Amino acid sequence: MEGTILGGAAVALGAGTTLSGRVMAGSAAGTIALATIISAPPPPPVPVGGRVWLDASDDGIQDPMETTGFANLPVALLQIVADGLPVELGAAADFGALAGGAISGTGSVDGDVGSGTGAIAPAITSTGTIYPTGAAVVMTALGDFATAYDEAKYRPSVLLSAAAYELGGSTLTPGAYKIGGAATVATPVTLDAEGDPDAVFVMQIVGALGTTAGVGNVLLANAAQSRNVFWVVEGAVSIGAGAHMEGTILGEAAITFGAGATMNGRALAGTAAGTVALATTAISVIPGTPPIDEPPSNVVASTVTDANGNYVFNEVQPPGTFVIRWDLSSITTTDFGVTAANQGGDDALDSDGVSGDVGEFVYTAQMEIMGETTYLDVDLGLVATLPSIQAAALADLTAALLTHQMVSDYTAEYWTALNTAKTNGALAINAATDPAGVAAAKAAALAAMDAVPTFAQS
Repeated sequence: MEGTILGGAAVALGAGTTLSGRVMAGSAAGTIALATIISAPPPPPVPVGGRVWLDASDDGIQDPMETTGFANLPVALLQIVADGLPVELGAAADFGALAGGAISGTGSVDGDVGSGTGAIAPAITSTGTIYPTGAAVVMTALGDFATAYDEAKYRPSVLLSAAAYELGGSTLTPGAYKIGGAATVATPVTLDAEGDPDAVFVMQIVGALGTTAGVGNVLLANAAQSRNVFWVVEGAVSIGAGAHMEGTILGEAAITFGAGATMNGRALAGTAAGTVALATTAISVIPGTPPIDEPPSNVVASTVTDANGNYVFNEVQPPGTFVIRWDLSSITTTDFGVTAANQGGDDALDSDGVSGDVGEFVYTAQMEIMGETTYLDVDLGLVATLPSIQAAALADLTAALLTHQMVSDYTAEYWTALNTAKTNGALAINAATDPAGVAAAKAAALAAMDAVPTFAQS
């Protein structure tokens, strides 16, 4: 089946059928019965573009009078490649138990413990720090959790099932996997790294995750590491009594451990509704991966700026993480510099280059483009350096001298005075220490030249 079904009553899809589209039964009597796989169409492409302009005021903000742009500059759109990389947890990596709500029960945590709004049970012990509710470091970690959760949730993945799925008894090789309903582990599930200690496993579970007491264990094989295992769970998580879990749980709801359950990893329930409940549970935090300063990227599109410095990429497909790269190798540092980024709080006007300089590549920060994005404005401001401003002012004085020579007659005495005014102006321009000083010296020199009498005025 292709397309979107808008049903006023029941919509039933038989076993083995496929649908590329959507099922919507939005009336009060509407129901949906699935025994199939539904592939929703991707969100529409998003245009990403902007301008490279001369920032005459050097404030990092496009002003109405700043109409000069830089033409024929190569611009590239880079997409960050997250596949095969660990999920970057940021400050949340230091926590063994982190929740938006309460953390209850009894247990030992090898790592920090923190809650955004709820109480932390006094029977919970930690080898790290148990932070006061709402502490600044906890709130930072919760913010980093949200970023990590979204990045992991939307990674491209292999669909194991559109509905509920039993993981027990299976062996999974490195990669990202998605389950469209609840996931259970009734018998051990093995994560096989195939000899690669850097292999990454990401499990995206749309429903709940539950493991059976005593036997629903997660096993690592062939160099698999807990630090590279991530469980992204939209529903509640229940780890059975005496069962063992490996990896980091990124949960939207409650994470509950049965009596005597153990875990090598982290229990992170970072949403407002997220809670963690321990029951003589032992959580051992595995060392986190270092921040990824320059993750791999692919050039997915390239263009050049037009005569006014404008460029656009019309077919950027979300979701994804992207970077704009400007090639300024044709511009020298003696003439221009890059203005500061994000100075005015308006993405439509601010300069966005955060690294690099003229004479080389300049990059934006990483940008998350999701399905709800309609247009992304990404600009770069360049400011003229003092030597180039001085050179332009000196050129203006020379042009003014030629104009006087062409349109007016002077006595020898007044011609000498005209040249003296130009020479003194040039000395003042070269002595100026900032653009304002250059402008003032130039204006004074032009006024002095204009004041020299012509032959007819003598």
